Amino acid sequence: MEVVRELLKHGDKLESANNDGWIPLNIAAQEGHVEVVRELLKYGAKLESENNDGWTSLNIAAEEGHVEVVRELLRHCAKLESANKNGWTPLNIAFQNGHVEVFRDLLKYGAKLESANNNGWILIKTAAEKLAESS
Repeated sequence: MEVVRELLKHGDKLESANNDGWIPLNIAAQEGHVEVVRELLKYGAKLESENNDGWTSLNIAAEEGHVEVVRELLRHCAKLESANKNGWTPLNIAFQNGHVEVFRDLLKYGAKLESANNNGWILIKTAAEKLAESS
């Protein structure tokens, strides 16, 4: 954390991206570093910055199941319906990866169950497909 704070105090760019479009907030969300996420947001990191595949930090944290990071992003009003290039929202992603607590938090904040991906799949269809695969 101390290194992050020093970098930010000395003007390190919050939106500097690597070749895949990942910014520091995306990486902190992926790794589950809630304290780093808080610090980056405090310094003005953009919640809705997307990597080259259209993934925001909320999408990434939902995929990884990082509950505290998801909650922190939601407290800062991250968009619940931000979809990646395949049309998957954080709710779809959390469900697909079996992250029940993240799924519940997203619903609590108002995520829509009816959101469909680019293939028209909604959560109920995905649930039915998963049940069929397991039997």
